[in-house]
Amino acid sequence: MQQALITICARSDSDITGEQYFMRKVRGKEMPLYSFSAARIFEAREKAIHVDYCLNTDCEELIDLVQRRYPDTFIIRREGRLADVSVPKEDVYRDSLLKAESRFNKKYDFLIDLDITSPFRRSFDIPRAVDLFLSDPDADAVMSCVKSRRNPFYNMAMTGEGGYASRVIQNEFTYSLQAPSCFDINASIYVVSRDFLINEMTFDLWQGKIRLYEMKDVGILRMDRDVPTSFADLIASYCYDTDDGYKEVFKI
Repeated sequence: MQQALITICARSDSDITGEQYFMRKVRGKEMPLYSFSAARIFEAREKAIHVDYCLNTDCEELIDLVQRRYPDTFIIRREGRLADVSVPKEDVYRDSLLKAESRFNKKYDFLIDLDITSPFRRSFDIPRAVDLFLSDPDADAVMSCVKSRRNPFYNMAMTGEGGYASRVIQNEFTYSLQAPSCFDINASIYVVSRDFLINEMTFDLWQGKIRLYEMKDVGILRMDRDVPTSFADLIASYCYDTDDGYKEVFKI
């Protein structure tokens, strides 16, 4: 049986805003609960994979919520060196994996990270992302994505010397279909090989062989502090009303 660790990771934002924006309610439920709901659906369907849960955070409000709703979750109170905004998520993945292996006295095959600020997933998104990972023995990670609405080869710009703009990637394409297909990494689902994460990666996931799992574009909304809750409710309600995959996850 395969062994998987599902991680929910969050860095406290109270030092910036005075509140935890990721604890806001969407359709009457705190955002992190949607990640747990999707994870539990995955666990129920994947009989050949044993799942443990880990919450890695320095937010006591989130810890209290998870302990009340999902008491079997392994809680890691994030230490100060990993709580800085500049710390890459890969360092938190390593911390979670190694501490969970010590706690449960086992070695995991892979880690699944679910971002709580990209909470809108269909019930089959995690299973399909994991299936994609398991179907390719050479893959080091799977990242979720959507088709990019802009293309750095064709219609994206950056400013440089003197403040003048140029294409992000210089080329001589004359129409958009000449440019390679590009994708936005939506940070909703990551599936990462344990051996790559611990033994091979020295900087970030892009050092490995990456497969992309494409998600439904309409539900991709990164709930940062600038997104009004009313707008998130509108998108969530549309997803709930039009797609049974979202509806299953939203029924917490």
